[in-house]
Amino acid sequence: MAEEFRLRSVAVAVYGPAALFGLAEGAMLPVVALSAIDRGATTPVAALIGALLGIGSLVMNIPAGVLATRVGERKSSCSPPGCRPPGWCCA
Repeated sequence: MAEEFRLRSVAVAVYGPAALFGLAEGAMLPVVALSAIDRGATTPVAALIGALLGIGSLVMNIPAGVLATRVGERKSSCSPPGCRPPGWCCA
């Protein structure tokens, strides 16, 4: 007889990476905004930069998922820099 599925058995593997990414992005955001202000950006421009980080993350989730489905997770994470979003290459 098959075992009953429990969400607790896979919760860390499923939600862990997304939680860590969210924590890291949230920790990075104030540093990015303050760095932009330090380099001469106005407060609204620094806020726009912070917002674009979140928007870019949301927008790129779908293409990244499609790529991972088509070529596999390992190959998609080892893709050459030319296949990554331009923002990663310019960082």
